[in-house]
Amino acid sequence: MMSKYMMRLLLLSVFVMTILVGPAYADSFNALPKDVQKTLRNFQGRWADIPEKRQMKLIKGATRWNALSVDQRSKAKSRFNKFKTLSKDQRKQAMKRMEYYRGLSHKKKQVLRKNYKRYKTLSDKQKWNLRDRFFDRKNKKRLHEMPQIRERNRSEIHKKNDQMRPPRDR
Repeated sequence: MMSKYMMRLLLLSVFVMTILVGPAYADSFNALPKDVQKTLRNFQGRWADIPEKRQMKLIKGATRWNALSVDQRSKAKSRFNKFKTLSKDQRKQAMKRMEYYRGLSHKKKQVLRKNYKRYKTLSDKQKWNLRDRFFDRKNKKRLHEMPQIRERNRSEIHKKNDQMRPPRDR
């Protein structure tokens, strides 16, 4: 199995090759490597009409896609399918979170991954309890500042949480 560093080095070299060789492919779809052609076959008929900058992004994405393992591709497909079902606002929020994550330092990303791994080991009931505690604390702070809507928000939050909670945990 390749180490993370070897995989990153491979992806970096593929990226560099894409940048250096990519413009040569911009004019002709048939000039692309066979594996990239296969991945981008849906664009074949309109390749010449696609702006060069977009073509470069497509080539880069196809090259990265081809470098993924079967398991990684499966996970990426499921994430993308989940992403497609989101509303426009939810997609924007997801993109903002992704950009925020990319901007974090390596150390902060490690801490976040570690916490998420720990979260994934929790049972469904523990996850819901944690979620309830988070929203209760967040709302207590907010509601303390606005007591006139305390009760309405509290009941709405619990109602939403109960609707989202799996039936067996209610």
